[in-house]
Amino acid sequence: MAHDKIVVGVDIGSTKIAVVAAQGSAARRNNIEILGFSEVPVPAGAVVNGSVENIKQVGSAIKEALAEASSRSDLDIGIVNVSFGGTHVKVSAQSDGVIRPSASSGEEVTQRDVDQLVDDMYRAKIEPNFDVLHVLPMDFTVDNSTGVREPVGRTGIKLGGNFLVVSANSQSILRTKKSLADADQGLKCDKLVLAPLATSLAVLTDNEMKAGIAMVDIGDHTTDLIIYHDRIVRHIASFPIGGRHITADLEVGCGIQFENAEQLKKEYGSAVSADVPLNVEILINYLAGRQPKPVLKKNVALIIEERLKEIAAMVYAEIIKSGYGDRLIGGLVLTGGICQYSGYRGFV
Repeated sequence: MAHDKIVVGVDIGSTKIAVVAAQGSAARRNNIEILGFSEVPVPAGAVVNGSVENIKQVGSAIKEALAEASSRSDLDIGIVNVSFGGTHVKVSAQSDGVIRPSASSGEEVTQRDVDQLVDDMYRAKIEPNFDVLHVLPMDFTVDNSTGVREPVGRTGIKLGGNFLVVSANSQSILRTKKSLADADQGLKCDKLVLAPLATSLAVLTDNEMKAGIAMVDIGDHTTDLIIYHDRIVRHIASFPIGGRHITADLEVGCGIQFENAEQLKKEYGSAVSADVPLNVEILINYLAGRQPKPVLKKNVALIIEERLKEIAAMVYAEIIKSGYGDRLIGGLVLTGGICQYSGYRGFV
């Protein structure tokens, strides 16, 4: 059976490095076989808000994750695609246009014309110390025709386009690449992919993207939002708030250490306080050599719920700001570790 090439993805998160090796089948469209997978934690502070801060620590975690994935898949991994994101990534709506020099009456727009316009956007002037990662076309104009989805084949002299331009801090990109080199000098990076874009392509269906949908990925340090409508990315945003902030709230609210608060969140966390009885106590370790501290499960849920309400309010405001608030037939899709909380769906 014929197969597509093997693709290896490396996700650099704030708490872990994840590696997956996959292979597509040419005989069965959209069929993907997972060949190997691994997760390796990164030390606290090694990745902050999606940006690599400690090259050695991240490089060591990548090396370990690649070795584990290689052993499970029986592959010699030499080329990877890296997804990352965070608050150092900026997304802006930009427009550009060209007068086709070879155009004359009756000549059609070609794919080469469109590719040239997109390439020009990659070279467009952006903020200092930022590099363009993605240029995502939204629609085109051909002469006086606007909102054109497919310009190739249309006749016209003026070709323009509206794009979402994704750029990232140059130093953050450099540190990411250095961490890959630290893991393996021979390791090559094929593509750098914005994390919420990669996640959306993995979890959303084509029909959802067409109908209109918002995906929210709640990570440890950040929460990412990406909006699709008519199969086109319409809006991307990132907020510097996530699961770590819930843990910090529990740390202060329950008077325990951070690691104990993380355990409390994972084992007993609930997103809807109304569903939690008033009289249920949890015994949680908080200091070596001392008796566990009793904590009301209701209070734990109240603390989590308040922080999630804040995240929900920020996401809702951004959706309204995007202009697609009333065009999302598919509603909202949640992903990320925080979504494993009991009662989370009820909260939404």
